[in-house]
Amino acid sequence: MTFQTKYRILTWNLMWDDSYPERLDSIASYINGLAPDIILLQEIDKNYEQQTIGTFASYGYTLKVRTGKSAFHQDSSIGIAYRPTVFKEVDDPRPLDVNFEAMSLDLVSIETGVIRAEAQYVNPSHMQYEPPLRFASNILTVVCYHGYWGGLAQPVRLRETAEIDRYIKSKNNAAIVGGDFNARPNEPAVSYLRGDYIYEDKGTLWVEAQECAQRLSGAPIYNTSFAHGPIVETKANYDTTHMPERRIDYLFSYGFAYARPYAFDGATRITELESARTLSDHAPILAGVLG
Repeated sequence: MTFQTKYRILTWNLMWDDSYPERLDSIASYINGLAPDIILLQEIDKNYEQQTIGTFASYGYTLKVRTGKSAFHQDSSIGIAYRPTVFKEVDDPRPLDVNFEAMSLDLVSIETGVIRAEAQYVNPSHMQYEPPLRFASNILTVVCYHGYWGGLAQPVRLRETAEIDRYIKSKNNAAIVGGDFNARPNEPAVSYLRGDYIYEDKGTLWVEAQECAQRLSGAPIYNTSFAHGPIVETKANYDTTHMPERRIDYLFSYGFAYARPYAFDGATRITELESARTLSDHAPILAGVLG
């Protein structure tokens, strides 16, 4: 089962290294071919931020970049791009301000100024532990996140994702969070967002795009961290033959995200990843979003 797609959102770690400026136009061209309306980018080379902004502008995207907040990924930045023909930014008096790699944008569709009605519940007492999402402002808050790297950094990533979750709940907007979490699917950070793990006596509920597609349309889930392919094997100084590929990149939509505005449509968007292997050591994720 899939629903009517209104928008498309993509996340991709571009792999910061010396070849970044040579790959940049091909990366932007590849993304443009997938036609997303919103793009979340990680590992933008800090030395080529303006070049990256200009390159994406040539394909019709407005790109906002955030730098200088990561102690670990100090040579790279993160960014959020959108098509100004589809979305416009909304003034946000309180953007996400954290000491790790994450940034937010509030976006609203430019095709309509219609105010969404507040969600109605048959029995409001069911919502006593968490207030219902409101869509009165029809704003979509988008967060790009690059998780702290390392197998022993699971507590750090859990704290980071919990802080993003608290921020989203304080805004009462629809929200999508995506990026390179550097976390396996069974890690506390991902389990917490899924609602399978309690942290500081609190729970939450987000729906992940690939898992939504698997449940609604039977689509296979693919790994997002490449261990094989030209871009990896030309840089590796070790034998990649037995290296596993992992799923560490995600797109999450907040709340009960089935058939709800700004939820995922349940369809798989990328079936061919060989081109991506020539451009990065990560696979992109592309999800359809309901209007």
